[in-house]
Amino acid sequence: MYTYLPAYDEEGYTLPAALTDGSVAGIIVLNIYTEPLLRLLAALPLPKIFLDTVPGLPQAGLGGDLVLLEGRDALRRITGRLLDTGRRRLSFVGAVDYAQTNADRWQGFLDAHAARGLQPDPALCLTGPFGLYTHYEQISGFLDALDRLPDAFVCASDYIAHYIQQYYDDRGLPHAARPLLTGFDNNPEYANVAHRITTVEVQTSTIGARLAARILFRLAHPDAFNEVAYICTQILYRGALSEED
Repeated sequence: MYTYLPAYDEEGYTLPAALTDGSVAGIIVLNIYTEPLLRLLAALPLPKIFLDTVPGLPQAGLGGDLVLLEGRDALRRITGRLLDTGRRRLSFVGAVDYAQTNADRWQGFLDAHAARGLQPDPALCLTGPFGLYTHYEQISGFLDALDRLPDAFVCASDYIAHYIQQYYDDRGLPHAARPLLTGFDNNPEYANVAHRITTVEVQTSTIGARLAARILFRLAHPDAFNEVAYICTQILYRGALSEED
């Protein structure tokens, strides 16, 4: 069964009865990024598989398996290519404390700079937190306040990238004046950046099958030690970055 939980912690909230009354034998946790809710789920005496977590609650506190999409190396390589092609004023945009995968991507951004003896300009980076419905307003306000735009934006997701593209369009920026834009997820949902920007393929269509296989293993082997697994990803270089292969 599919059970919804609130996006944010609510005072006095209790988990749905289906998760506590013996109705299910195991759970797969998706899209929960609130530490109090994750702790409630972690306390359940059930086999559990988590897709991602928050930086404040690592695998040891989850009481289950943790599956993550690899992003640190992918963002290190994308950022490195930008730096090596002379784009030194780079902006990272994404809520780094929102999810462990976002924190990993931010670390990859930092890794690429450190490997070249560089440091990113903090004034060019917007690392959150973001409101649930205020991403565009926060990003637009941040960009409006900059003296000049960076050479490129390294975004934690295509979701973030599409808001920057929207900003370009809404401000009527000439294409020649638009900084290079990169994302993550290769998400076709955001038409203004889909198939246009450098991003990272995560094979969304196979993730569910991987998680299902893991919960079946956990049910069959309840005493097996918990596991942390990274699913490899693939960079899709597009536009100017693809031309620089």
